[in-house]
Amino acid sequence: MAAAPPLASGAGQIGRPLRRLEDRRLLTGRGCFTDDFRDPEAAYAVVVRAPHAHAEIRSVETAAARRAAGVLAVLTAADYAADGHHAIAHNPIPADAHDVTKPAFQPEHGVIREIAMPPLAHGRVRFVGEPVALVVAATLNQARDAAELVRVDYAPLPAVTGEGEAMRADAPTLWRDAPGNIALDLNYGDEAATGRAFAAAARVVERVFTNQRIANCQMEPRAALGRFDAASGRYTLIAGTQGVVRQRATLAAALGVAPERVRVISRDVGGGFGPRGFLEAEAVLTCWAARRSGRPVRWIAERSEDFLSGYQGRDLTTRAALAFDQDGRIRAMRVHLVGNLGAYTVNFAPLANGFRLVSTVYDVPIASVRVTGVLTNTPATVAFRGAGRPEAVFAIERLLDLAAPRLGIDRVELRRRNLVKRGAMPYRTAMGMTYDCGDFAANMTSALVRADWAGFAARRIESRKRGKRRGIGLANYVETPVGAPRERVEITVRGDGVVEAVAGTQSTGQGHETTFAQIIADQLGVPVGAIQLVTGDTDRVAVGGGTHSNRSMRLAGTLLVRVAADVVAAAHARAAHRLGIARDTVWFRDGLFGGPGTNRVFSLFDLARAWPDDPPGTGALSAAADFTGRIPAFPTGCAICELEVDPETGLATVARYTSVDDVGQPINPLVVAGQTHGGIAQGIGQALCEAVRWDAAGQMLSGSFMDYALPRGGQLPFFDVTLAEDPTAGNPLRVKGGGEGGITPAPAAVCNALADALAEDGVEEIEMPATPERVWRALAATRARQTKR
Repeated sequence: MAAAPPLASGAGQIGRPLRRLEDRRLLTGRGCFTDDFRDPEAAYAVVVRAPHAHAEIRSVETAAARRAAGVLAVLTAADYAADGHHAIAHNPIPADAHDVTKPAFQPEHGVIREIAMPPLAHGRVRFVGEPVALVVAATLNQARDAAELVRVDYAPLPAVTGEGEAMRADAPTLWRDAPGNIALDLNYGDEAATGRAFAAAARVVERVFTNQRIANCQMEPRAALGRFDAASGRYTLIAGTQGVVRQRATLAAALGVAPERVRVISRDVGGGFGPRGFLEAEAVLTCWAARRSGRPVRWIAERSEDFLSGYQGRDLTTRAALAFDQDGRIRAMRVHLVGNLGAYTVNFAPLANGFRLVSTVYDVPIASVRVTGVLTNTPATVAFRGAGRPEAVFAIERLLDLAAPRLGIDRVELRRRNLVKRGAMPYRTAMGMTYDCGDFAANMTSALVRADWAGFAARRIESRKRGKRRGIGLANYVETPVGAPRERVEITVRGDGVVEAVAGTQSTGQGHETTFAQIIADQLGVPVGAIQLVTGDTDRVAVGGGTHSNRSMRLAGTLLVRVAADVVAAAHARAAHRLGIARDTVWFRDGLFGGPGTNRVFSLFDLARAWPDDPPGTGALSAAADFTGRIPAFPTGCAICELEVDPETGLATVARYTSVDDVGQPINPLVVAGQTHGGIAQGIGQALCEAVRWDAAGQMLSGSFMDYALPRGGQLPFFDVTLAEDPTAGNPLRVKGGGEGGITPAPAAVCNALADALAEDGVEEIEMPATPERVWRALAATRARQTKR
């Protein structure tokens, strides 16, 4: 998509594919990431980490480390407790999808247990890489050397890394307060009615699907710089986050101080994807260590540390079943979600989203869902891009492909029969979500045409001539409007020609400096270049939910429109005073205010400058507003993947990829396309190559990019991405969200295409990631069975 040239005035900015304003700064080395904050007095921290997945800590000997050159402090869990600090309480249950005053999970539905996370392990370690001690020294090398001198006496215990083994009766127990290693066990829907529908079904299709654990491979490793001002008793944390307000609240609670005594700063952030929305142990440790050592303390993760101890994503097993009548219409759905939470309960959002969205875009009249969260000897899992939505789409889309030949119905036709009709909107799902709009059938039809589904047979024949297998698969999707429910926006028009906007969101690559500026410029009639966006500093941002779950444009964008209108209203009053006319006769066009009977006009910036005859206090024009609640918006679309498999090597290569996405009105189509491309790449990576692995003792086997495979640019085709819109009335910008649409259908579309490619060989299912080895072994096993016959 070609970028549009900038406009002199702000009118008509919404919908323009402007190049991102922040890119020149970032590409010329003028970004400000955590490691770019230079403090000559800063000391360096190194974390001593557990080498065992499960072990009692008998003792921690630090004397030799304390005597080492340059060492300022060696800190343990005993020191942390003695200073009156607390475990990190993440409050893992998100707000309900409808009523934000309630939690998404409530005790009347079953078992809920929360396990707080200590920054340093006390008494027992529960995963390899868990922090045990912190060494602070004048230089990084001195800290590393001293960390080698810390002696920890461990008594190893049996460990479990998979949710299945953790649920066995003879499994080792991680926490006495969580018998059976169960943190969640909840039931939703109408189980009795679902059972009756399954009993009466003409055909039932049931499978178990695994969404493997994946690592957060953001470009910028985790890092933190902690400061403490002894005079004021105030802590400052500088770290890459997805929202500073939540981080401040969690950090203050851990340190045992009022939120006003904590400042959190996040400038540029090199990727977030979900895990950076949650406070890390190392962030707490650097702040605490700054107070103990009397100096700022810096910590930067090695990439292996990120793999070993950072928050991770997915790791969900889904047992799903569909009941069909004789015409291929879905009569009921039954689902059991089993999530591997890791050793601590940091975030339940993937399970909360997943159970609400099990039916996705299909008309499923009855459903029952069981949600189980299991504790294991692994790092905690949290929301990762899509957060339960890709997993839900994967389950139902794979079931539909498996059901089609058993029902004798074409897989596209089977979907068409079961899609929720546009005329049924607003449509309430069996799990209580109400879709306000969405033309699911039109999106699928558009994708089929753009992907040339009808011409696939010829391309398959051509591949077969070259000894290859070729497959095509599709996946429809919808997303849910959740995320932190509170947001605030402030706009100030200054007389020096600057419009300052303060928002509680946090860009981690989404282009907020550009898209927010486009909205403000459009509403105020000022140049895009006049707008300065302020985020990522709790001294400036009092309220805000950060960036995740497609919430930023939906909430902050809505507030930008509202606050801009308030600024214009204030400018009307000021213009009327200066022109000496009635306020209701003032007109506003292209950023200028005027009125009848005069040729005098004022810009917003003119009005923001005080005049001698203005009332006292006249100056900058400003307004603010905050919002708490839900704004309905359901991004939706369809993705089609076409791939080729080399049966001699098992290598699957994506040949074509088509995506039709209804993100609502795109504020900047170029930015949306970039978000979609990145999401598709991540979804293909999960489908074909990415996986976090441990051995039987809980030792990580994928702790570097030598062992954890990411898709490379040369392995991906050109993405045919187009936008559609079935307008929502839920917000004034008609936005729905464009940050997660690329990834949500991608694993399902890729795996459906792979299954289609291998169907002639008798291979029906390959567990993700479908690596060349797995594909080759599946084909070899099929050939061996055929030979025996």
